[in-house]
Amino acid sequence: MNVRAVLFDMGGTLLHFYPPGGGWEDMEKSGARGLYALLTGLGYGVPPYDEALEQSWQVMRNAWISLGDNPDPQTLTLESRIRALLTEIWGLEPTDGLVQMAQHAYIAGAQVNVRPFANARAVLAALKTADLPIGLISNTVWPGHAHRYDLDYYGMLQFLDFTLFSSDELAWKPFATIFERAIERLGIVPADAVYIGDSLFFDVYGAQQAGLKTIWIEQPRRWWPPSLGIDDIIPNSIVKDIGEVTALLVPGG
Repeated sequence: MNVRAVLFDMGGTLLHFYPPGGGWEDMEKSGARGLYALLTGLGYGVPPYDEALEQSWQVMRNAWISLGDNPDPQTLTLESRIRALLTEIWGLEPTDGLVQMAQHAYIAGAQVNVRPFANARAVLAALKTADLPIGLISNTVWPGHAHRYDLDYYGMLQFLDFTLFSSDELAWKPFATIFERAIERLGIVPADAVYIGDSLFFDVYGAQQAGLKTIWIEQPRRWWPPSLGIDDIIPNSIVKDIGEVTALLVPGG
């Protein structure tokens, strides 16, 4: 594939966020445990443990599934989600300081699950050696600094020329804006860049709306809105493992 720049998704592509053997709900409930421990330790009245974890999970889940309706991006940040949980569900009146502490506790609770995909760092290194500019576009409610910490810890940040996180940009995949910002940073036309990700909807479909080439890391479970048929989403290339990307993009790789 002939391209001048490469853009990556993060979660599910470069980094795992789910605990081993678990899924999305397990990851979010890990964060909720950290939040629960903080609030109970400070003496706040919150629902019983299992009920509180389930309510937290639903608040986070509802933010993500609302993306098909293109909601106000201000509601799609971890700070906003935690504030809604504390005030609307748990009936608390948190100060701004408590909300910030709660956000930190939530991230710390979930961050223990983060680990790199095998071969991800090697692929980034090979692309950088080939002098290809590399960027990252990630859908996330977390503030970007938390993810940059993880990327740096696992030796990946050094290969990335820039990172765009939806919570910081207030722009989300699959909508074109965040892809267009990346292309502007690169200074090239969209067709000269490829976007690599694990989601047919957020990554492949989203990048296609902005005119980018796409590589899909094939997944056994596929999600897309009912209005969009799976046969309508056709990536330029499909790989089963991120380690296959180098051979596609680097001559002799």
